[in-house]
Amino acid sequence: MKFVFCLSLALSVVTTVTGQMLKHLAYGPNEVGFMSSLEFDYSRPGRNANQFGRSVQINVWYPAKASKNVPMNLLDYVYLIGTEDSVVANNRNDKAALGVFLDFPTSQGADTNVWNAFMTKLKPMKARKDALFQKGDFPVVHLIHGPAVNYSMMGEFLASHGMIVINEPYKGYLQNNFDVNVLGMETEIRDQEFAFDFVVRKFAVKPTKVGLVGMSFGGQSAVGLAVRNPSIKGIVSLDGGIGSTFGPQLLGGFPFYSLEKVKMPILHLYNPADAGGNIDWFDACQYTDRYLIAFNNMDHNFFGIYGWLDGAIPNVLGKSRPRPGENAEAILNYSLTFFKGLFSESEGTPATVMALEKQDSWMTAGLQSKSFRKKVFIPLPTSYLVRLLQTKGVGAVEEVRQKQKSITVMPISDGAYRALFLDRFSKQEKADMLKVAELYETDFPSSALAKYFKGRALQANENLNEAKNTFIMCLDLIPNDQSLTSTEKEIYKGRCEGFLKN
Repeated sequence: MKFVFCLSLALSVVTTVTGQMLKHLAYGPNEVGFMSSLEFDYSRPGRNANQFGRSVQINVWYPAKASKNVPMNLLDYVYLIGTEDSVVANNRNDKAALGVFLDFPTSQGADTNVWNAFMTKLKPMKARKDALFQKGDFPVVHLIHGPAVNYSMMGEFLASHGMIVINEPYKGYLQNNFDVNVLGMETEIRDQEFAFDFVVRKFAVKPTKVGLVGMSFGGQSAVGLAVRNPSIKGIVSLDGGIGSTFGPQLLGGFPFYSLEKVKMPILHLYNPADAGGNIDWFDACQYTDRYLIAFNNMDHNFFGIYGWLDGAIPNVLGKSRPRPGENAEAILNYSLTFFKGLFSESEGTPATVMALEKQDSWMTAGLQSKSFRKKVFIPLPTSYLVRLLQTKGVGAVEEVRQKQKSITVMPISDGAYRALFLDRFSKQEKADMLKVAELYETDFPSSALAKYFKGRALQANENLNEAKNTFIMCLDLIPNDQSLTSTEKEIYKGRCEGFLKN
């Protein structure tokens, strides 16, 4: 508390010298405005007593008209933490907000004197509060998981390059503490959808180009939002949970998720030294392009504002942390280049992103490795395949599958095979059930569900001995089948065991 009190006194001598923190990059041609609004989603319960409806703090950076409004500084963004939970938006508690912001670095051993010196020389940033919106056909980018201060540099930078950038601090469903589970992911996604609707109405825009940035837990929330909103162009993962063991397991329990729905390109910027890191999920995402960029000298927290502040506050999180150097600016460079390519639908996007450090050599020291994994599968639409099956039969499906093999390794997705089999199963077309299951098994030989479907089809066709052998193979595959959720694994395990007992 003594440290917070000293900083509070220091705020009275904040300088007004204009400054910018970019060393190598340039802001875009647009002036930047910033607004923060506390809105209520009355379709959901409130988190606080005596509050009807869920309060959502919506923060927006946007291309603005030239303005003489006061420019934002870091403390303005910090103070927004004090209004995240207020029923009344102007019920500010600046001292508490500052305490919350400083709690983490001080707990990690940061030098309080260095922090104090930094705060006394605080400079204005790029955005001007409540500047008038410059109307235009701008793409929208969501910054997922974290308070406005954590994304302040990225929000301002992307907005200067002609993007409307939205952020909502994460909160729990019925409490302020975040739910680290599927409910938390759904809550975060609903907040994003609510904020998007607010921005569309507030700025009278009809965006057709939408991108997502997800940090930490926000990595899987971004994927969850994208699979149920297929118009989303792409995702930037800032050390996102999809690059871990936990994140993909969590996605497996999300009802809208399946691998073949992950069709949007993903740029994963990550810390390879993270003990919980695991990039195996990106091997499975073969329906889209994946960019994986690993940085040297990183900490998970350096993918947000602390990565920037380390340049101004040496050992911003204590002496035990590495020094990230220019990595914070490199993250902006990769993100902007990736989104520019997606929003312009440029054919050169992969080559441009993967060779970025050759153009900007200052990035090289911070890079450990990089790889680009091009999409392998271009699946035919499930609705088209089901109609084809219903009107022309299994033979027509086999024919189109064979023709598409010259274009893509896997023309019929896992999800499409499920839909085709269930269509035949519902009509008790026994011969067709077996043909579909055999095609499924051929294309997905490691799929437990393909074996289960084949076993059911063999059973329906009274080939009981082969059905039992197939159910045994299904049981062997279930534990390692990443396409099945944990609930599905239990269901199909129980069914196979039940059939084998009879």
